[in-house]
Amino acid sequence: MAGIAFLAKSLKRSLSHQLLAGFGLSLLTVGAATLGINYQLVKLGLEQQVHARAKATAQTLEFSTEGLLEAESRPILQRVVQNYATLPAVLEVTIVDPSGVILAQGPILSAGDTQYQALYPPLASSLEEARRTGVSTFVETTLNGKAALTYILPFSSPLFSRSGGRRGLAVVKVDLHQIQQEIWPIFLTSTTTMVAGAGVILIAMGGLLKKCVLSPLLKLNETVAESQIEAQFTLPPDLPSHEIGFLAETFERVFQQHQQAEAELRKREAEERENTRQLAAALRELKEAQAQLIQTEKMAGLGQMVAGIAHEINNPISFIHGNLDHVEAHASELLTIISLYQQYFPLPPAELAAAIETTDLAFLQTDLPKIIQSMQSGTQRIREIILSLRNFSRLDEASCKSVDLHEGLDSTLMLLQHRLKAKAGKAFGIRLVKLYGKLPPVECYVAQMNQVFMNLLSNAIDALQGSDSPDPQITLQTERQQNRCIVRVCDNGIGIPPENLSQIFNPFFTTKPIGKGTGLGLAVSYRIVERHGGSLTCLSTPGQGTEFVIDIPIVQTSAAQMSLPTPDAVRLATS
Repeated sequence: MAGIAFLAKSLKRSLSHQLLAGFGLSLLTVGAATLGINYQLVKLGLEQQVHARAKATAQTLEFSTEGLLEAESRPILQRVVQNYATLPAVLEVTIVDPSGVILAQGPILSAGDTQYQALYPPLASSLEEARRTGVSTFVETTLNGKAALTYILPFSSPLFSRSGGRRGLAVVKVDLHQIQQEIWPIFLTSTTTMVAGAGVILIAMGGLLKKCVLSPLLKLNETVAESQIEAQFTLPPDLPSHEIGFLAETFERVFQQHQQAEAELRKREAEERENTRQLAAALRELKEAQAQLIQTEKMAGLGQMVAGIAHEINNPISFIHGNLDHVEAHASELLTIISLYQQYFPLPPAELAAAIETTDLAFLQTDLPKIIQSMQSGTQRIREIILSLRNFSRLDEASCKSVDLHEGLDSTLMLLQHRLKAKAGKAFGIRLVKLYGKLPPVECYVAQMNQVFMNLLSNAIDALQGSDSPDPQITLQTERQQNRCIVRVCDNGIGIPPENLSQIFNPFFTTKPIGKGTGLGLAVSYRIVERHGGSLTCLSTPGQGTEFVIDIPIVQTSAAQMSLPTPDAVRLATS
């Protein structure tokens, strides 16, 4: 059982252990089959030897006692039979006459004329069959508790002729157990010799198998394992030239082909990744350009419309504003004349007095100057709005110029002033805090920078209108840091969720309802600032507010100016 357990355990190990275990199992199987065959052969030889000994003893007894039977010399016959009973492995020898009476018996003669069938009833039918047919037979019986083989040999004698020609019987009983004991050492010797021979063959075959098969396979296995780590296959030295050597060479060719295929695959994967990266970059740039063109064209169209409206309104409003000074002077002169007339003619005629009372001349004298001053304030306000519109669009400036960014911020705030006031359901409007630092003139495309300011301020107002802040506030802060200009637009609104913060500059990304946002404002603003050689970053804390930081150089480099699209170029590209 221990050997079988070892073989079963070996089958779970390496190939060498499996080969040895398989060879051992095969040898054990052959050995067990050989032992079984040897046992069967020894058993068959034992049976043949027992039969031969019993038959030879009976036949010799028949020949030796034939004369004694004819002489009817029973004492001598008894001695002869007793001598035969002393032969090795012979238990009993008996001569029985045709009537079944024992004539002689060894080693001990039964008393009187005893019937043999009476001593051994199980043999009665076999004795009668042999006596009748004259054919000898073998019967396995027991004698004194020992296994015995009984051989019954019928024979004729002149002495028996008086019994009607019936045959007498020679009965020989052989000890099976003693013969088995004699044969068993022979079986053990042959078995031991076979086992020893099998062991020698196993050792010799194991050594040969290890030398010619297992050791080369182990070297090949170690080389394959090292090739997986070092990515290099080196053919092991001193390999036999038979199938294992061919297997190693095949391994080497397959490994080289695998390395070539893997290198080619990595090369193609790198090319595909590069193509994918370039395609993604081109797609991203295309989307950004599309967003830029859409927004810029929209702003260009809006700017043209605003400029046209401002121009058309500016002429009549300038005429009105300029004539209001004359109206004010003429009205002042008329009021002076009326006052003097009332002073010198305190009692006008009845009809004139009634007209003065009807028109409430006293109220008219005090209210008319106020109306003229209000009209002057209104026309001045309209002129300021027109100026802000023209400053915001700046269509007359198609090149990069040095401008005051504060002026652009103020123009944008002027256009958004109506959105800063309190709305329905809101107790307070949006408070504006300006923390302007000292900025030198900054080189930029004014219309595009104003567009950035408009987008950032509009988003801040949207965020505050959607929040529940009791004191909505927008803070504009500017400062100079060495050769760069920093503009911060801060609000204390609802903030931006972290999952959206990384996408706010992507074209067409928006969290506003359909119809209220295109997702282009921040994407276009980011692109404009980037093309000015600057950066647009966002810092936001949900529930506390958001801060956008514009960082651009004060003086543009030639490369940055080349990358910026002019309004004319934008209109040409979209036409």
